[in-house]
Amino acid sequence: MSGCASCGYARWTPWRNGLTRQGSLALALEAALANVRIEPLRESAHRAVVAAHLSEGNVIEAVRHYRAYRLLCRTGWAWSHPLSSPG
Repeated sequence: MSGCASCGYARWTPWRNGLTRQGSLALALEAALANVRIEPLRESAHRAVVAAHLSEGNVIEAVRHYRAYRLLCRTGWAWSHPLSSPG
């Protein structure tokens, strides 16, 4: 994640960094999405989702999530990202 170091991703997610080092990328993403479900407006939860996607090499998913969160912040609409809903 060297390209994201300047954005601060490495600083705020020690738990995610530990999970990704252990090869638990899916678990890191699952934990990040759980945080989004609990607090849909918390920026750090969304950064964790984006960072997890980037750690998996899923740039398009990271951008998609970022854009959905940006829209949420701009419009105030209820969070409706398909990956954040249970089941």
